Amino acid sequence: MAQTEHKGRPMLKLFAVIVLLGGVFLLGYYAGQRPAEVKKAVKDLSSEVVDTTKDLSRNVVDTSQTLERALRYRQGVVDAKERLLEARTDLNDKNFGDAAKELAEAVTHLEEAGLAGEEGGQSTKAKALAARIKAVEGDLSRGKTVSRERMNEIQKEMDSLLQK
Repeated sequence: MAQTEHKGRPMLKLFAVIVLLGGVFLLGYYAGQRPAEVKKAVKDLSSEVVDTTKDLSRNVVDTSQTLERALRYRQGVVDAKERLLEARTDLNDKNFGDAAKELAEAVTHLEEAGLAGEEGGQSTKAKALAARIKAVEGDLSRGKTVSRERMNEIQKEMDSLLQK
């Protein structure tokens, strides 16, 4: 009895292949009888695929530009913070000229970050902080002292720019 079941399977496979080939033949015959309808359906489908691809491509480009802008903003703020910390070190060492130069570089980095961070109010915050640092840098250039509290406030604002 086991052998009769084994012999039936190849026949079933052969029958399935014949039905599949017949179905493909019928689809080909149908497409051949109505070429205008098939061409129109293929054309509609291809234009839909092209439109979808264009939209997807636009979305990918927009997303990558947004990410690049956010990365440039963060990098500018990190560079500015680095310069601010260097300036604090120079102030602790009573090296006011180098501290003023470091603060000027921090202002440059923050202004660049402000240009990159146009969305979400980041630009205005970065530019406002750059103005405060520029004022401190001006005070140092004129020979005035800068309190540690003022530098701590600026550093806290810088840290808040990095928070998201």
